Amino acid sequence: MKTSTRFDYTKFFEEQIYDTKQKGNYRVFKNVVKKTGEYPVVKCNDIDGVINFTGNDYLALSTHPEVVNEAVKATTEMGVGAGGTRNISGTSPYHNQLEKVVADLHHKERGAIFNSAYLANVAAISVLAKHLPNCVIFSDALNHASIIEGIKLSGAPKEIFRHNDVSHLRELLEKHKDATTKLIVFESVYSMHGTIGKIDDIIALAKEYDALTYLDEVHANGIYGDSGSGVTELQGNVEDIDIISGTFAKGYGTVGGYVVGRDAIIDAIRSFGAGFIFTTSMPPMIAAATIKAIEISREKKTLRDAFYSNVGYLKEKLEERDIEIVQNKSHIVCVMIRDSKKCLALSDHLLNNEKIYVQSINYPTVASGEELLRITLTPLHTIYQLDRLVDALSKSLKEIV
Repeated sequence: MKTSTRFDYTKFFEEQIYDTKQKGNYRVFKNVVKKTGEYPVVKCNDIDGVINFTGNDYLALSTHPEVVNEAVKATTEMGVGAGGTRNISGTSPYHNQLEKVVADLHHKERGAIFNSAYLANVAAISVLAKHLPNCVIFSDALNHASIIEGIKLSGAPKEIFRHNDVSHLRELLEKHKDATTKLIVFESVYSMHGTIGKIDDIIALAKEYDALTYLDEVHANGIYGDSGSGVTELQGNVEDIDIISGTFAKGYGTVGGYVVGRDAIIDAIRSFGAGFIFTTSMPPMIAAATIKAIEISREKKTLRDAFYSNVGYLKEKLEERDIEIVQNKSHIVCVMIRDSKKCLALSDHLLNNEKIYVQSINYPTVASGEELLRITLTPLHTIYQLDRLVDALSKSLKEIV
């Protein structure tokens, strides 16, 4: 009689986690306590008085009194949850208004909101490529994981063009020039290195090869352009992009994502996207708070001015100390470390000894050998806090790296 050997599932995953820890790529989730009125100073891992330099709350709108009050008001009015999916009792006036707000923000016909920008990209891209006949997807090599997942779910053939390499994209488009439909997916601001997408060049290629354009503006929402809608507003090419995806979780300080575009396209995503149809909708209080956050961002350019003043000051001071940063034209400040264990050690040292929280970015978020500290600012950071960061980094880099 043949004896079967039972697979040890627990041991398998223990070994997987052990291997990840040995490589320095194990993710540790720090416990952060924000207090309205004190941000960007937080309590982190039970350490009081920590300066947070690692969030995506770019304009600090998550703690803005008007945004908080709007959430409280809507919660008192409608309760905590939406109570259903969008098509089964989960659509409120706040949801409808927010979709109109984001469509207007990008000068598009229609918008659809999701519980996260990740979900928005996965649902929208998979629907578009799955339903378009004989569709080939062209994706930038540094596109976000949500874009990659949406492409996989679509089942459509794909081509990956080298990051921001328009010549390579042309070669691939020429290779598939006979495809019935083509979808080019790229980003305006690439979050890990802060590079800006070559939007005008890609628009020109899309027109030449009759391709649909899908642009992720997630790391540009709220902080680029006169009203803060994104890089396309800053560059004046928003009308030439077919579909734009964005987030509420960064520049607007709440949570959720969206896509905007022509009415028929967004209606198709809304009608066929499993990630839209089969999930309980965003809480009304979040939609209400987001509407207020977008309003504040559009009207108060001083917030963006203060934000960019801080970014420019920090980059200048880091370069004065010969601290290597990635050269880019965006708001993202990346200090290169190029070693996973040293990157983790440096982040922990800054927190425990300097009361400064800067998150290490390791594989698989970045390629092995490209580990970095990713610094993000707000308008509320003071010059004193920025100088403290530079001094602490300069000293700690010499000790650890």
